[in-house]
Amino acid sequence: MEGRFEQYHPSFYMIIPDQVKETLGDKIMNNLRQNQKKLVTMIDIHEALKYIPDEIQPSGLFSNIPTNRTCDDLNLRLPNLCVCEGWDAETLNNSRQVGMLDFAVGQLNNMIAVSQQDLYKKGRTPRCHRLVPTKFINVRERNREKYFVTSLDFYVLSGKGADDPHDVFHVEVQSIIEPNQHSRNMTLLSFDRLSKYGPYSACSDPSINMRLCVCDFCEAREETTIGLIKSNMMQYHQLFPTDLIVKSINKINNCIYFRTVSYPELKEDKSIFSSSYDVANICEMNINVTLTVIYGNMKTTSPFPISRIIYPFSIIYIGGCIRDVPYWNSHAAEVKFIA
Repeated sequence: MEGRFEQYHPSFYMIIPDQVKETLGDKIMNNLRQNQKKLVTMIDIHEALKYIPDEIQPSGLFSNIPTNRTCDDLNLRLPNLCVCEGWDAETLNNSRQVGMLDFAVGQLNNMIAVSQQDLYKKGRTPRCHRLVPTKFINVRERNREKYFVTSLDFYVLSGKGADDPHDVFHVEVQSIIEPNQHSRNMTLLSFDRLSKYGPYSACSDPSINMRLCVCDFCEAREETTIGLIKSNMMQYHQLFPTDLIVKSINKINNCIYFRTVSYPELKEDKSIFSSSYDVANICEMNINVTLTVIYGNMKTTSPFPISRIIYPFSIIYIGGCIRDVPYWNSHAAEVKFIA
């Protein structure tokens, strides 16, 4: 964790020769002295140095950085950790966070599914796996004006033949928590790969974002495309007690499979912490689906009803429900799925 803080907030010192002081001028030198105890990033260093070949300007580190600057004011590449004390807070990585994890991983798997469409059209089986978490850690939360941001790291099994047993990803999810809204309007702000992914270029699919690819080095998958999709529908993370239901929707040539993954609260019958919904399409045509959920003491990840296009030979995450008031029972009373 210390190294991840230093990635964007390194410690450094400056030695400025007398002739350089004269070139910079008293104003910039005074700004540099005052900025020693202010929030400074690599961006500020870049903004200061980039004008030196032409004409030095009081920008970036050379400017008077505001004393009340916070991490929310910074133009930083996400995800990053901030050195401001109290900017975010560590929280428990328990079953109440699984709905957040499902949403983030669902968005990443949707990106993978979209990038693999050309392979299916050519009759080729993709090599990059769907991401199935084995654990998650470092859950942190922060308020961002009217938004709430949750960040976490999650692990997945590495591809066969990889040097390490796991690959690690970092995600940041923004949500809105307002009493009068039925949805948290969740958005995946950013993701990053914390483990090395360069070696996967030897087995990755073309056109995929390499930061998302986990593939097997030593052997290709033996399943057919349809068999692979069906087996993937039965794969889910078993971090906590889980209820899995997969239904075949027979209205459209047996093309559609609808999956519900719920995390029950064992001390109460039918009370759940969260549910997530995925749809698989094993036919050669796009299919429009709509999902509506009637629930109690839950907020949806996106406003329901949710409509999505399910691409041929793909599994798409549709959305989910997450418990609202933590200490009340919650349930999804009725799920209506239309294809």
